[in-house]
Amino acid sequence: MSRLTTIGERVNPYEFAAAHPTLPIPSYAKITNLINGRTMIVRINDRGPYVEGKQIQVTPAVYNSLQLMPTTPIQIEGIVVDQNGQISGIGTQGAQIEKRATTLPERPNFNTQPSTMAPQPSVTAPSPITVTQPAPAPAPAPAPAPAPAPQPVSSSSAIAQGYYVQVGALSNQTNAQTWLSELTNALNTQGVINTTDGLHKVQLGPYSSKTQAETIKSALKQSKNIDGFIVSQ
Repeated sequence: MSRLTTIGERVNPYEFAAAHPTLPIPSYAKITNLINGRTMIVRINDRGPYVEGKQIQVTPAVYNSLQLMPTTPIQIEGIVVDQNGQISGIGTQGAQIEKRATTLPERPNFNTQPSTMAPQPSVTAPSPITVTQPAPAPAPAPAPAPAPAPQPVSSSSAIAQGYYVQVGALSNQTNAQTWLSELTNALNTQGVINTTDGLHKVQLGPYSSKTQAETIKSALKQSKNIDGFIVSQ
């Protein structure tokens, strides 16, 4: 017979559940595999793990769904449900969560596919500018088109040479760009989105030396608890 969790529930390896040392019990957390971009929401129903260097202990169902390995870097974002059923926490950003009238639903049905993380905002292209010319006068030189807004680099062929700190890879470009903006603002550095094989790699850089990249990698670990790795283009 399986053991009991901290709150008296039977441990079920087929549930999307996890043990965490500090998050409220019961509560929820969004876990993201920073290598393949897979993400899902799990229920925190136990304390642990009590092993140095381990941030969270997940059930086999979560482990297999996210395609995790023992050394896979992950991101953990907490979600808190109060007594009125209101949800809060950094994990609610970019997650599609069904709010119910009951307090703290036992087993909400969350979709585990990263492609449905959040409804994408609609973007309307700017209307073209039309310049009318006086009929009698000779046609003047056409007015220059308005300069387009700067866009993040998304093609590997356009990536500048240098050293980069790769933070993760997401299948959703909007989520990747949002994450890149948060990191560049927090670390006061530059970054790019390097898209290859349908994955949008979030990379900080470029840097002219590996020493500079190592400095940013250390700052990333200290401020965000994310283990990036250095690549060169």
